[in-house]
Amino acid sequence: MEFAKQHAEDTGTAVDEWVIKAKEAIGKHFPDGINTKDHYVYHLKNKMHEPVGYLWFGIRDEQNQKKVFIYDILVEESFRGKGYSKIILTWLESETKRLGINEISLHVLGYNYTARALYDSFGFEITNLFMSKKVNVNN
Repeated sequence: MEFAKQHAEDTGTAVDEWVIKAKEAIGKHFPDGINTKDHYVYHLKNKMHEPVGYLWFGIRDEQNQKKVFIYDILVEESFRGKGYSKIILTWLESETKRLGINEISLHVLGYNYTARALYDSFGFEITNLFMSKKVNVNN
């Protein structure tokens, strides 16, 4: 539901539309439920056992090369700015190396400057860029 709320807010669309999209994505990416191969979801807690957020990543085979893809990463609002995202990404980089994979990729929305700065600080580079422009049809 958090996914739906965030994307609805970000895009100015209805939450219901994103709930449907989220369910479709779960069905697509998790056809075998929690036993689906190459998809991993971690619910993260701090030392006090409070839920901090989650990480969902998968292993993709692209052009005969395995890559880790971050499908979603979320730190709850009350825990943001406290270094949890850095801990998550540091752990994921270590896990990626352990798996023998040499690349992590993700998609980030262009206006999410906080996330982009975080990923930049970890050495992520832009590999493609989508742009759009609203056109006023009334003029």
